[in-house]
Amino acid sequence: MRRSQFGLTLMMLASAALAAPLAAQTYATQNVASTAGIYRNPDGTGLQQGTAPTAYALNGGTGRVLAFSSVVGSWGCNFSAIYSADGFDSGGGSCAGSATTINSANSISGVNAPGRTMFLVGLFLDANNPSGLAPSPYNYAGGYGQATYSGIALNQVFFIGDGRTGDVFSGLPQAGGIQQFLVPGGATRLILGVADAFNFNGDPSFYDDNVGNLTASFSISASTQPPTTAPEPSTYALMVAGLAAIGFAARRRNK
Repeated sequence: MRRSQFGLTLMMLASAALAAPLAAQTYATQNVASTAGIYRNPDGTGLQQGTAPTAYALNGGTGRVLAFSSVVGSWGCNFSAIYSADGFDSGGGSCAGSATTINSANSISGVNAPGRTMFLVGLFLDANNPSGLAPSPYNYAGGYGQATYSGIALNQVFFIGDGRTGDVFSGLPQAGGIQQFLVPGGATRLILGVADAFNFNGDPSFYDDNVGNLTASFSISASTQPPTTAPEPSTYALMVAGLAAIGFAARRRNK
């Protein structure tokens, strides 16, 4: 095969890798306990707070999006299961505290969620247990009702609630459109659980008085947004090799 043809073949392979459709994944009626500690590793190691959460395996790729078609049920703290997945939006009640300000732990980010307590959270992990410096808390300056959340990092706890743009705090039907959570590159697992602490402030703790559970149905599919992560290094290597081969062939013709 001539170098120019070989280069074009490599470029076509790279383009196919970039354009390959993502195999969608659907997880129906998954139980999420009110004691599922988001700071505890799924294998039971690490911070021993709450019960070990379930780890959902994710297909690899870029441009992935997480969306929840349904999150129903009720849970709460202080032995009172009266809240929906969106949690509680002010101080008082059985779940005290007017905000969630939990410190980072186990190499997992803290949570800074103004005006909200006892809500469903998520966490994207790679194949290993979290290690090293924890990322900063996700910034919720834009509120909890955005249609799309981007910039979520590995090992960074993020608010899910019931996965809709509208807030529901008392177990009523879900409101608003389905939200999209863009999956970071390198993520191979999704964790669902609760970020809890005494009065939802300080170090993770106080899962023992949580009661109730949620049932969540969600999917991982191709995003309608531009990818937020770069292609895999192997894809770049194919593109560079293809350009080099084409350039070499053109140079020989010009001699």
